[in-house]
Amino acid sequence: MAITGVHGVDVDRTPVDAGHVVLVTIGSAGDLFPFLKLGLALHAAGRRVSFLGPEQHGPYVREAGLPFHGLPADEAVLDHPDLWHPTRGFGVVWAATRPAMALVPAFMAALPQDEPCTMVVHPLALPEADLCRAARPGLRIDVHAVH
Repeated sequence: MAITGVHGVDVDRTPVDAGHVVLVTIGSAGDLFPFLKLGLALHAAGRRVSFLGPEQHGPYVREAGLPFHGLPADEAVLDHPDLWHPTRGFGVVWAATRPAMALVPAFMAALPQDEPCTMVVHPLALPEADLCRAARPGLRIDVHAVH
């Protein structure tokens, strides 16, 4: 399926029964923009899309025309002395993202239980997505790894 203005995104591979697609990302603009491109392609193909991401990225998502639900972000983590440490850096990022990711299950629980949903999540959101699936059997989860 060719989608005008969203080059390189093949929405034909998204199941027709995907229902409401909930995109969940965390991190920098480098994490945001691939999810945004995917969300725009899905929206252009007629899918219902919700976008959850760090509050500071809200203007980009809203300007693109997608519904945005802001998650808290601790920008002080950028000044943490261990952020770029080869063995301790991941722990810093993990700890910084947990407060935001803890809000994801409540968002999913607020959706109509009979509404088919698919979550497309950043790898750091996978544990919370699995909690959502425990509360909503049959929930499809796709991990979108940015590389």
